[in-house]
Amino acid sequence: MNKIQLNNQSGLTIIEIMIAVSVVVVLAALSFQVFNVFIKRQALDKDTQKIVSMLKEARSATLASRANSVYGVHFVATRTVMFKGTVFIESDSNNRELSLNPRVQITVTNLNGGGSDIIFDRLTGATDQYGSITLSLVASTSITKIISIEETGIVEF
Repeated sequence: MNKIQLNNQSGLTIIEIMIAVSVVVVLAALSFQVFNVFIKRQALDKDTQKIVSMLKEARSATLASRANSVYGVHFVATRTVMFKGTVFIESDSNNRELSLNPRVQITVTNLNGGGSDIIFDRLTGATDQYGSITLSLVASTSITKIISIEETGIVEF
């Protein structure tokens, strides 16, 4: 009698394991990339909100005549500074600085009259330095947020 023997082996071959590992590596790489972009966009959103908050605070302090003065905001690529008075002085002890996240930068300061300072009017809260501030990601300058400052001093983004 002829005996037929079937080889019933169970388990995975090395090729199947390599394919499974390759799929997991590709999915992990894609997930990491998406997560990295998400983190950068979150940093951009957060810094935009902080700058808007600083602008609103400077306008509010001016309208309230805090310390009998006007207030303004100075813009540099990596930080903003709220200052007291009509002129920004770097070493003034009244300055309040906001450093931007290292992933975020101010790329364009487009203010009426040029310059990089916005100063609010004491009686109306208006400003002669209205315009826009553009923030972007350092790694990808095409991803931006624009803060608009109206002539009335109202800040929008």
